Amino acid sequence: MKVIFSGPLLVSASTGAWENNTNIYEVGFLAKFVITQRDLCGNIVPITGNPATNPFVVSIYKNGQSLPLEVKNLKIAPLGSTHQRLTFQISQSGEYVLQIGGSAEMTVGSNAEMILGSPFHFTYITGKQQV
Repeated sequence: MKVIFSGPLLVSASTGAWENNTNIYEVGFLAKFVITQRDLCGNIVPITGNPATNPFVVSIYKNGQSLPLEVKNLKIAPLGSTHQRLTFQISQSGEYVLQIGGSAEMTVGSNAEMILGSPFHFTYITGKQQV
């Protein structure tokens, strides 16, 4: 059995996905997104240190707007030992963009790094989604 040790967390190698593979939510319901922390080689990096300290910065934009929204109930919390769960609610229907990058401590120089695939698109609708 070969043991692989992960290197330091690299924001630009980290990945994310909508929980339950859905990016359409009903107004008033929580959106859930899971971030997997990875190193330069793509190995999963465990959460170390204070779990309240988060290496990621999240911004949410309404499609077509350049200023981020103020989302008061946005939370990032550890999900197990290797993932972060992002939850939030939007109060108006519409199409939005979720952007996830590194905090100032995780950014090299003046270049803001984003996780793979960022930005992520999602929609909030009024009423139940038709299947």
